[in-house]
Amino acid sequence: MKHSRHDSLVDLLSSRAQDAGDALAYGFLGRDGELEASWTYAELEARSASVAAALAGRLRPGDRALLLFAPGLDFLAAFFGCLRAGVIAAPVFPPSPSLGPRGLERLAAVAADCTPSIVLSTAALLGHVAALDAETSSPFGALERLAVDGLPAAAELPAAERPSAKADSLAFLQYTSGSTSSPRGVRVTHANLLANLASIYEMCGGPDQGPGVSWLPVQHDMGLIEGVLHPLFRRQPGYLMSPAAFLARPMTWLEALSRLGGTNAASPDFGYQLCVRRTTPEERATLDLSRWTMAANGAEPVRADTIERFSEAFAGAGFQPETFFPAYGLAENTLLVSSSRRNVQPRLLEADAAALDREDLLRGAASHGRSRTLVSCGTPVAEQELVIADPMTSQALPVGAVGEIWVKGPSAADGYWGREQENERTFGAYLTDGRGPWLRTGDLGALEGGELFVTGRIKDLIILRGRKLYPQDIERTAEAAHALVRPGGAAAVAWNARPGAVEGVGLVCEVEDCDEPTRREVERAIRAAVSKDHEAPIARLLFLPARKLPKTTSGKTQRHACAALLRADRPAEVTAP
Repeated sequence: MKHSRHDSLVDLLSSRAQDAGDALAYGFLGRDGELEASWTYAELEARSASVAAALAGRLRPGDRALLLFAPGLDFLAAFFGCLRAGVIAAPVFPPSPSLGPRGLERLAAVAADCTPSIVLSTAALLGHVAALDAETSSPFGALERLAVDGLPAAAELPAAERPSAKADSLAFLQYTSGSTSSPRGVRVTHANLLANLASIYEMCGGPDQGPGVSWLPVQHDMGLIEGVLHPLFRRQPGYLMSPAAFLARPMTWLEALSRLGGTNAASPDFGYQLCVRRTTPEERATLDLSRWTMAANGAEPVRADTIERFSEAFAGAGFQPETFFPAYGLAENTLLVSSSRRNVQPRLLEADAAALDREDLLRGAASHGRSRTLVSCGTPVAEQELVIADPMTSQALPVGAVGEIWVKGPSAADGYWGREQENERTFGAYLTDGRGPWLRTGDLGALEGGELFVTGRIKDLIILRGRKLYPQDIERTAEAAHALVRPGGAAAVAWNARPGAVEGVGLVCEVEDCDEPTRREVERAIRAAVSKDHEAPIARLLFLPARKLPKTTSGKTQRHACAALLRADRPAEVTAP
């Protein structure tokens, strides 16, 4: 099946510039939510052509370029300019000023992995990086640098000199967030992107869509593909804003959706939680969210109470529960794997917690036993196949059995950059019946009624006396145990640090500032709640100040970093992301 009449994103942008050149393509909203900058399709094509011309004189097709940008529209010129020049873009986060020279650590890891030839950025940000270079032996001193905001308008490259972007051409490297390992660059082709964009388009109901409004960072798969490329695919304006502006005041995002008539917007689960916690009934009464028809909620996992509380809080603003699209995806599959459908209220399943813990089975909860509410991530999107496999034997499992989620389809990438041995195992898996190749996701889930229920990650499972405990369940219990434990501020890991030590759960919690007697009260409440709900002892408990829990740039908890904290017991060294 052909997923678009275009062979590449380069063709797609050129088509938009030709058919609707003067129409608004992208707008950037400032911290107050007002329009700060905007580009038409024609302006974006001209700016990307200028970047492509500058790259053509410096690099060869297939060379890599780090894209280092603060929130704004300049990133778009650099990204599409790389596509146009056949240069492989690797979007990365700019270093945080609060971290000083240590802010270059992730950049150094990405640079060592993909060996770029150039750094594209703005003049101001390149000056900041140069200052950090002077304080450390970073890998950026030898790299050429190009400030795209200072480029003059340039004529298009002659057709004979332009590299041809084909469907199977490598478009860019999507670096994973590093929640369970070091960052790895997923090799994403134009065909992967167009297939996934077509799936999202079909999932959202086709052409009956309006503007998109995104606060998500463009360096991550959801922010780039849903926030930037999807509006281009469906020829609707895409409004972008700074993640910092959203985190400081979630109402800014909601006000923009209301004012601009936004129909499409996505967020990880914690973003919807913030919207509820950080808005007042009076503020919500000023909103009109009735035109919002697709609120994608990315799995981390999706929490049933988030859907319920958000739907209830914003019902008066016209938000409907069926607007929520619980979804499952990962960078290795470009983005989307499965999702609910338009005008269908998310399905919840009260699962028997003991069956999940002890038998790896998804079945309805008994009236007298512990239960766990799971949210369906819907059905596979167009042309995607899902199977649940035993991660040890590679045998396909029956309906209702919990195992590793394996994916196959046109959105699946063919591997990580420069990791061929790992690629064979992760992207070239075969079932015992010979079917394949499949992408192994590392995530756990089950199929029931044709729908996918995600239960956790293999690397995060806590095995305690033969039982499988899911860390997010324990974390939710800890957060609810006392009002001073910050929502989204807990991380649970396995704890059996040395022979003879108590085997149990290690727990790190962000706790609001309080005196010592109150801290002991919080500790007692957490220990009692975890023991009651999960029949598991807390062998190690560490409190952190607010906003000090290690998280990735996409907001995912870094449980491996939390385990290191428990072993080191030096919370003062933790810095906010």
